[in-house]
Amino acid sequence: MKSRLVFVLSFAAMRLLADKASIGAFVMDSMNNAPLSGAEIVASFEDDIGWRAWTESPRPDIERGVTDINGFCRIIGKTNCGRSSCWVNCAPKGYYKPPYGGKVKYTKTSIFGVWQPEDVVVTIALQRVEHPIPLHVRHVQLNERKKGISGFDGTNIVLRYDFIVGDWLPPHGNGKHADMTANTHLKIGETLEIWRRHPTTFYDFVSTIEFNGEGNGLVEKMVDGKNLGIKIRDASEDGYVSKKAIRFGRAKRKQGPNTFPEYYAENNKDRCYCFRIRSRFDDKGRLIEAYYGKIYGDFNFDGYYDVGLRSVEFLYYLNPTPLDRNLEWDMKNNLCPNPGMVGRQP
Repeated sequence: MKSRLVFVLSFAAMRLLADKASIGAFVMDSMNNAPLSGAEIVASFEDDIGWRAWTESPRPDIERGVTDINGFCRIIGKTNCGRSSCWVNCAPKGYYKPPYGGKVKYTKTSIFGVWQPEDVVVTIALQRVEHPIPLHVRHVQLNERKKGISGFDGTNIVLRYDFIVGDWLPPHGNGKHADMTANTHLKIGETLEIWRRHPTTFYDFVSTIEFNGEGNGLVEKMVDGKNLGIKIRDASEDGYVSKKAIRFGRAKRKQGPNTFPEYYAENNKDRCYCFRIRSRFDDKGRLIEAYYGKIYGDFNFDGYYDVGLRSVEFLYYLNPTPLDRNLEWDMKNNLCPNPGMVGRQP
């Protein structure tokens, strides 16, 4: 009986102390899938501190490793909740460090207290550094959420943006040339008396984005994958569309007299664009001047029926050299004097 008790206590102690987890990382070239050695990998093994979260912050077990000639490394750490993640902390020379890595959620432990499965591998693809250049990069924000952006007449508001100056045209900024016009139209729907005297209004906004001038416009690109740093490396040669409509507002998901409206927006964080502005053609129709850029993460509009348009936000990169379609930012030299909150993404 005594020996059995000792075994049970020993087994319980082992389970408390041996909550080990193993996470593997395979790092490869995004172009040809070749393994990459020398990538420094950091792994975080989380700690669920339960009721202690009221008084202290969790302290994850942080471990490190370096990929071998096969592009692989395995890192072992401790976690009491089965959550871990890994990412590239330092990329090999000639490659960009990706903005994200991978996460793992283990579901059970073995009889020895080791999280299962033990052979999990996170694959991380690195993009090559090819032709990085200085670019004009700006995170554009026009925000007046409480009273709405000035210029709304109850139905419409028109905003104009100058990509080279990097500002809205008056009265919202000091831009000079209207490269892009955003015309936002509000349509009011039915009004219901719900919860006594609190009206709930159904409304729809449509923001029509137009790139002004012959040959100018957008090429839409859906980019799937968080690990991609360079979503657009070069602007498209052709295929530019002058207009793009984005809808947002409050509407019913299903029809019925007592259904509530829900906010919706058609913007998509995985949607990106390359754009062309200030195109000029010779008498034979050949393009002799234009400026190229890209927009990451879509246009983001927000509005409310009684105040109109409340905010506009987008992130763009512009090559200031005419006819140069290269959009690979060097992440060091930003030519924009007022860039806003710009992240380090090529």
